[in-house]
Amino acid sequence: MRAVTWRRNVGPFHTDAFEIYPWMIDPQGKRLVAGNAALWAIHELDKFRGAASAAVPVQDAGNEPAHPRFFKQLLALWKSRFIDGHNDWTSRAILRSLKMAASAMRLSSPTGSTESFYDYGRVLSLWVSAFEILVHPGATGKATRQRVLDLLKSIPWQSEMAREETHSADFGGGKTFDLRLANALYMKMNDLRNNFLHGNAVEPEDFRLKNGTLILSFPAAIFRMALATILGDPDGVTSEQVIAGEKTREEYGKHLQATRFRNDCEECLLAAVKPQTPDDE
Repeated sequence: MRAVTWRRNVGPFHTDAFEIYPWMIDPQGKRLVAGNAALWAIHELDKFRGAASAAVPVQDAGNEPAHPRFFKQLLALWKSRFIDGHNDWTSRAILRSLKMAASAMRLSSPTGSTESFYDYGRVLSLWVSAFEILVHPGATGKATRQRVLDLLKSIPWQSEMAREETHSADFGGGKTFDLRLANALYMKMNDLRNNFLHGNAVEPEDFRLKNGTLILSFPAAIFRMALATILGDPDGVTSEQVIAGEKTREEYGKHLQATRFRNDCEECLLAAVKPQTPDDE
């Protein structure tokens, strides 16, 4: 999100940066083993010379951008599903949706050197699928565009610009409606995905918004806020609770610090409509 608002590379940008190197020490600690869909091999530990992917820069990732409380919720969900074996629909949908989002944020190739216009359509398709999986109601229902729009409308945006329904979206058949910014951006994403996958004419400039920003700059921020809205925040503290004496100012301050990702997401979202200054300014 900050890479979009600050217009420079800030921290890890692609999920490739978090991929575990395919070699791992064996249980005896004497050899390295590698096993995946394309490889099964053994390596001598004292002769191994590992290297990170040259396509991904080496960068530090501290606790602040990771937002530990949000991560704690997701980790608890993962443990419930894969450690405790609780295979409920909600956790299954959230974890599958996260996997789709992680795939959308990968480099186009292991070397990062073959990205093309066609990758835009593939990545956008993965993002739309991530949203659809997130809102799927279960085996007896369907994941529809309207379900996604309803979820996005329920996101508690802070700024008036993000909440106001003044952003035009084309619903087809000559029908246009004014929506919240996140909803209007998703409509564009959904339409582009459909045109791309159905073989309709799509040009590179179609992925640009009116102010020149790339539509692919915004799905991650919207998805993160949508996911946070679904999960809720059992440790959240409101200003009303402080006024009522139910919580202290210190507790409220810690809450604001723990949920700073909301500010990052919102600033990123607003970059879709704010005038863009030249890169050299």
